[in-house]
Amino acid sequence: MSARDQDPRRHLLALLLLLVCGALLWTSERDRSVTADEQLHMIRGHAFWWTHDTRLSYAHPPLANAITSLPYAGRAKDPWGLGVHPDGEPRELRARSLDPELTHAEAIPLLSGWDDEQPLYVSTGYFRHDFPTARAELTGGRRMMMLWTLALGLFIYVWCERRWGWLAAIISLGLYTVHPTLLAHGRLVTTDMPMTAMAFASVAALIGWIERPGWDRVALFGLASTLMVLSKHSGVAFVVVMSAIVLGAALGGFGGFAPAATSSAASGRARARRVALVGAQLVLVAAVMILALDAIYMFDRVGLSVAQILAEPEPHNWISDKFDDQMLERSPLAKLPSSWRLPFPYTWLVGVATVSVQNGMGHGHYFFGMRAHAGHPLYFPVMIFAKTPTGLLVLLVAGAGLVIARARAGLRPSLGTSVLVLFSAVTLASACASSINIGVRHVLPLMPIMIVLAGRTGQLLIERASGVPRWLAAGRRAPALVLACLLGCAGGAAWTFPAWLGDFNAVVGGPAGGHRISVIGEDWGQDLGDLATLAEQQGWTQITYNTSFPLRREELESRGLKVRKIGCDKPYAGPDPVVIHLSDWVRRRQCFAWLGERAPSFVVNEHLLVFTPE
Repeated sequence: MSARDQDPRRHLLALLLLLVCGALLWTSERDRSVTADEQLHMIRGHAFWWTHDTRLSYAHPPLANAITSLPYAGRAKDPWGLGVHPDGEPRELRARSLDPELTHAEAIPLLSGWDDEQPLYVSTGYFRHDFPTARAELTGGRRMMMLWTLALGLFIYVWCERRWGWLAAIISLGLYTVHPTLLAHGRLVTTDMPMTAMAFASVAALIGWIERPGWDRVALFGLASTLMVLSKHSGVAFVVVMSAIVLGAALGGFGGFAPAATSSAASGRARARRVALVGAQLVLVAAVMILALDAIYMFDRVGLSVAQILAEPEPHNWISDKFDDQMLERSPLAKLPSSWRLPFPYTWLVGVATVSVQNGMGHGHYFFGMRAHAGHPLYFPVMIFAKTPTGLLVLLVAGAGLVIARARAGLRPSLGTSVLVLFSAVTLASACASSINIGVRHVLPLMPIMIVLAGRTGQLLIERASGVPRWLAAGRRAPALVLACLLGCAGGAAWTFPAWLGDFNAVVGGPAGGHRISVIGEDWGQDLGDLATLAEQQGWTQITYNTSFPLRREELESRGLKVRKIGCDKPYAGPDPVVIHLSDWVRRRQCFAWLGERAPSFVVNEHLLVFTPE
């Protein structure tokens, strides 16, 4: 270990980078309007604490939503009140209004959509009742997500520092601090960043288990993977992949499972014992995981028979509506014996079935000008490439070259590196088969892995490790290259600040070029604050706006704009500017045929097309 790795002052730079990361998250969140789905995540968390009812948590398990709503857990007994309009004016008591003397815990179950288990309607009613307060609560939830994002950055630093040393750790943390896509999702109330954090922690625990098998390592893996499953349904698929990896390691005798030199017969028996022990440990982890699932869903409708599950009224949403709210009857669950009792919460089973059905149905997307519902196998590989900062790409390419050069010299990648690459490859391959192509966020867990691999590459380059080309090892060329990559990443983040959801790297032409590749996963309605700023600069007091999402009118009205909504194929020839989302423009171009070949007068962050009167 070098003197640098023993000096405690080395951690001061890491602390500074974490402070920079926090500052970037905090400052870039200001004026970011309510994005699609955030309202649903927030109301699930509020309902968890206030009503102790998890009926709304079928799209996602409750853990991440509960944590972002934690600052407001004590408001259950606060009075509901009369409410406030988006412009700050108090509401008047009407015949259909809820009793203002009700508590929040009493009022939430009375909102439209609660009985149908429809979080969209419940959240819309909650926000419209008192938009300023709900908006402030959303900001508080975003602050909680920022803490989660910083915790992941700290974990990456500590894990890399213990495994490879300070240099790899500080390069990795530097790349993480200025990664636009991670910063964008790290300030939103969704389950994407919690899932990313827990997936990386689970892979790290998996590597530790394979390297040094033992019950303590099993416990760490069980804890991390359970938290992952409690954060997002796709965590179950990741657990399956990780289980296959550790079973393969036990079978092949890799890492700490390497057998002692014995006879072939003894070796075979030892292999069988290893695999059997790991299998039993995985069964125990699964049992704990199921118990944790039951607990997070407050043991609601746990242990029902298949017949009872199918008899339960299903939650109403746009997916179940396509099956006349009989989705489970058409799922693999219906093929099980009707008397079987399942140890899973009913709501969680509905969620898993919904995700499976949605993947089979597909989701409307836009990819290189192609509009379709079925997924494209190249969508996620292209999106990961386009969303990865250029400097990070350079380090990853250099890392691949190092692996090849070192392999030719007889140096194999470490077990940890091999597991990281294997998990990433399997995850990306499964994503290529997905029909839900609505943004890179569904493969967000791959990005921290790319970062630590790039950090390790930077360390090997600077230390002139075996495999580094002579021309690069000469003088200070390698450190200069690594520094240039870090500064390039920082420059890219500064270039698109704060509109990082729509960030693309310089290789594809930045945001302008990237939006020729994808639009749907980049336009979440986050740019309405910038639209309001443009309106103020232009002296507009009213706009004509096309959108199918709730709360966007309220968002603009809270910023002093009057909004006239227009539907599909509703020509408008009035004096106000017309605002259309790029995501709607590319998917439903026929709705706006009345605009002819007109070009927008303004384009806000590549997402909002503004047509002023001719």
